[in-house]
Amino acid sequence: MPDSVTLKLDTAAVQVKPGASATVRLTVRNRTEEVGNYTITIEGVPAGWVSASPEQVSAFPMQDIQADISVNPPADATGAVYHVQVRAATQSGSGGVTQLDVDVPATFVPPAPPQRSVPPPPPTTAPESSARRAPTASPPKSMPESRPRQPFTPPPAAPPATSSADSSAQRTQTAAQIEVVAEPIKGAPPPAVQWKLALHNAGTVLDTFAFSIAGIKPAWVKLQPAQVTLNPDETGNATLTVTPPQDTAAGSYPFVLRTFSYLNLNQRTDLPLKVDVTTSAGFQMAIDPKDIEAQGQRDFRVVLSSTPTSNTDLWLNLSAADPDGACDYVFEQAQVFVPAKQAVAGILRVRPRAVLNPGERKMIAFRVTATERDGRVPPQVADARLTQVGASPLRVVLRPQVNSAELDASYTVLAVNPSGVETTLVFSGEDPELGCEYTFQPPRVVLPPGAEAQVTLRARARANFEGEGSKEYAFTVNATRAGELVPVATATGKFVQQTLKPVKLALIPAQISSTGSAQFVVKASNPRPKAVQVLLAATDEADALSFSFSPSEINLAPGSEGSATITAKPKDSLMKGEQRRVHKFAVTGTVEGAAVPPVVNGTLAQIPGVDLSGFTGGGFKLFLWFARWLLFFIFISFLATLVLAGIEVIEKPPVRNERLVALLTSVINPAFVRTLIEISPFGGLSRAIADFMRYLVDQVLFPH
Repeated sequence: MPDSVTLKLDTAAVQVKPGASATVRLTVRNRTEEVGNYTITIEGVPAGWVSASPEQVSAFPMQDIQADISVNPPADATGAVYHVQVRAATQSGSGGVTQLDVDVPATFVPPAPPQRSVPPPPPTTAPESSARRAPTASPPKSMPESRPRQPFTPPPAAPPATSSADSSAQRTQTAAQIEVVAEPIKGAPPPAVQWKLALHNAGTVLDTFAFSIAGIKPAWVKLQPAQVTLNPDETGNATLTVTPPQDTAAGSYPFVLRTFSYLNLNQRTDLPLKVDVTTSAGFQMAIDPKDIEAQGQRDFRVVLSSTPTSNTDLWLNLSAADPDGACDYVFEQAQVFVPAKQAVAGILRVRPRAVLNPGERKMIAFRVTATERDGRVPPQVADARLTQVGASPLRVVLRPQVNSAELDASYTVLAVNPSGVETTLVFSGEDPELGCEYTFQPPRVVLPPGAEAQVTLRARARANFEGEGSKEYAFTVNATRAGELVPVATATGKFVQQTLKPVKLALIPAQISSTGSAQFVVKASNPRPKAVQVLLAATDEADALSFSFSPSEINLAPGSEGSATITAKPKDSLMKGEQRRVHKFAVTGTVEGAAVPPVVNGTLAQIPGVDLSGFTGGGFKLFLWFARWLLFFIFISFLATLVLAGIEVIEKPPVRNERLVALLTSVINPAFVRTLIEISPFGGLSRAIADFMRYLVDQVLFPH
């Protein structure tokens, strides 16, 4: 996706002497489909060095707008190449950026005039090598006494430097008039690196030479002196000191030392050098507060800061422990990233595992350890102390304390935590008779310091009370801290169980005489205010009957009735000569919560005879099958009768059509038709239908 705005400078690099000024034209092009308003900003140099005029511009879609970039380095500016960022952005932050390289040479100080006048030397023939040199300026009127030119001999090499610069001297011959040799100097305090510069004027006139730096920040560099004035064939010295800041990241930083002539700026020598910044890592740790009192959990602030000499980012792993294991330690971030020259703070939550009673005190000393992930830095430790004091007791309130119902009742349990310790409570209930079940919702709650919570308790009797009056259950609610066995708070209450009306059963009829199986109807009624389910079962005294139910359970709404069918069948037949056998049985309904299940009695009298009950179902199915086929045969016979009657009428039409009669008689044999009519089960009906159809043909359709 193209940028919304493009920036273009008429030149990408400009050379400006300290105290001078230069102007570069900037072109801003709006590549969007809307009018753009742009603010021009300058980055990379001190304020006031570079400015834009105007600072705000507006451009229509695809329009180019121009602004002037003024470069004004101060007179005391350090000689170097400065990389300037020119940015044009809208209020939303979108825009473009371009770079301008500003080459600022070192400040020129004119050399002191010579003490005596020397006539100009006679013209001589320049050696062949001088033809390749750049043209020089005219020599000044006063020149020092000419001396025979000697070949350039570098000064004795200094001992190898222990700095990160190259240990061997570097020499460049890029300009014929300037010869420079750089040798490392040993003993510079790190991270500073120093070189001794030997500068030789290989020209034939008095000249002043200055230096500039490109590739590193000018603030790192110090040159003493900043310029050197040399007679022809004279050698001078300067000291180059590069001091990277303490927060400079470790690595190798190459740069270029440029030496140039003020008489002719085209005469310059570039000397490549580099400075190596070694890794320096370190951090410190502090805990705030170091000593504090609390009833329970307390937060500590862990501060991790990089040392002033560190230039390396660190990953630290945090841990904490105490000798007795009395607390749990939780860090918001167990792994912390600490950038160089910065500090990072985190939270450590210290939670005692036990809760003290009022009046008790316990001192817990713990240690926090920070370990560097890669082991480049020794671990750091910090000690702190938490003095745990006794917490205020918890309270549990039951509302209401007394409640009555037929089977179950609801209560509200209010748990209050007045202490400064977060507590997790688990609830339970019990009564001496074990006559009730106790259910809590929720079964456990987390109580922050100074908080309270409500829990719903449902007390349910294990059996219905069907006696006279009522029955009371005194119970106790226990609140226990999670992980402990002894309750920390209790509350008492009472459940009064009222008499529960029983579910009633009735058998209709109560007695049946049958040669085989017999069916009874069981009717159930529910007088309770709640829905019940009745499960049916039947037994007889001699186990001589088998029972089946349809359905086997009756679901009753409050105050409703329901019924089911029970089939009782004798397992054995009557013996020869036995006239009657009586079977007494009982139907029982199982109801949840009923101490005594409802029961109804019935009697089946088995008498002599053929028991067709086993064949009732199969015989009825056979009868239905036979009836269906009989009806189908009657329907087919009726249709055949109608067809035969029609054929008989057609056989003797009132208006004879000889051709039709010939055709019909050739296809249908009249004797065969009459035979079919005679043997038809509806022969008389067929003749009556035939007479009626003949009447229609003779009197209605074809009257004479």
